[in-house]
Amino acid sequence: MEMDSEYSFVFDSFDVDKHDVNFIFIDETEINVREAWLWVAYEPQLKAFLSFHISWHQNSLDAYYFIMKLVKKYGRKTVYTDGALWYVDAGRGRACGI
Repeated sequence: MEMDSEYSFVFDSFDVDKHDVNFIFIDETEINVREAWLWVAYEPQLKAFLSFHISWHQNSLDAYYFIMKLVKKYGRKTVYTDGALWYVDAGRGRACGI
């Protein structure tokens, strides 16, 4: 499937040098695909999408997985969320019993 060039800027913005990332905003939303969840990470100063994750659940384990994926790619950064419980648990390592 060929990507429409009109939207290629979105995918180009995923290629960000980890040293340029100061902090990360994360949010999730339900998408109308069999009740899946889209998780998105965005760096507002760079106006760049950093990563996304699609899951069937909206829970601490998925939040933890997504955050760990970001840490692996960008290192430890300050993360801002909407304060939902799954982010709090994931940030404390409770998602995996840490």
